[in-house]
Amino acid sequence: YKRQGRAAALGRRRAAAASVLSPRVSFPYISNPPLLPQAPIGLNELYLQEADLAPLLAAAAAAAPNKTGDVLAAWGAVWSKAATTARLPGRAAAADLCARRGGEAWLDCGAVAREDWWAALAGHRFMLDPAGHGVQSPKWYEALLAGAVPVCLREPAFEALAAAGWPMVLVDAWDDVADAAARDRWWASAGPRLAALRASGALSAAGWFRYLQRSLDVRV
Repeated sequence: YKRQGRAAALGRRRAAAASVLSPRVSFPYISNPPLLPQAPIGLNELYLQEADLAPLLAAAAAAAPNKTGDVLAAWGAVWSKAATTARLPGRAAAADLCARRGGEAWLDCGAVAREDWWAALAGHRFMLDPAGHGVQSPKWYEALLAGAVPVCLREPAFEALAAAGWPMVLVDAWDDVADAAARDRWWASAGPRLAALRASGALSAAGWFRYLQRSLDVRV
């Protein structure tokens, strides 16, 4: 009975997550030119472990249009070991930025409680997205769902996503984000595109498949 109950609960979580979960494509560079376009990674199986996905989805859908914060720099809730950060140059550099400039008004660094994550993300214009061990990170998709523009270092997967028109910012170094005028330009460009993307349903699983189909149609 307990196993049946757990299976039923997992089924409900999967059904709730279906509106935002996207299949994970991480093999676009196995050929040259690539066989498939670079596609957003979407969320992953760890989100099915949430006790209740309904608040997560509701918070993402109702992201505050009025931002009170500028740049959020928080990562590592799942893989939080310092040794892991030290092995990842992008995260190490982002941690260095927080160490040097985390006290400035434009940059919010530090841990965010799980229950506060979506509200915190929705309250910022930008989110730093230092790469982890994979080609992409679900954090990139989290930002879009909550109405924040992800900021990424120039790496092949992110360059491909930006070239495909996804609302995001590419920088050569994290210190580039310290430029207030640049942040205003980025928001003026990416903010409206992100709002339109979210309103269109493009961040749903169905939207992911539409994006992939359009990309393949263009190549054919």
